[in-house]
Amino acid sequence: MAALIYQHERTSMTHNQPPEAALAQGPGNENDSVDDSVSAANTAADMAQSRSMHRTASSRVVGQASRAATAKTAKGKDKDSTGIPQRPNASQVSAWKKANKASIAETAKHFNLPPTIAKRWCAVA
Repeated sequence: MAALIYQHERTSMTHNQPPEAALAQGPGNENDSVDDSVSAANTAADMAQSRSMHRTASSRVVGQASRAATAKTAKGKDKDSTGIPQRPNASQVSAWKKANKASIAETAKHFNLPPTIAKRWCAVA
């Protein structure tokens, strides 16, 4: 545990290096078992992180190959779609309203927009 506290004081040390004071006390230090368990826990965490990173990288490669071959995601969606329905822009709404001589309410219903947004977009464009 002392090694971890000491690590924060001196950034050049790693978590496996004990401080010099612990070495000066000689063998039989009561902190040896604590340091060993901390070191073992860090090793286990490093191994788990490594496995996770490897699985992520492998899945990424498989996914990229699948999308390149089929132009679809793993769930069968178009690869260029973000999953969010595209909203029309102000010029499209205004042009449709003028072409169809529609009211604000009809325009809002056609584009599935709130009437206030349809009104603002038709006034701007």
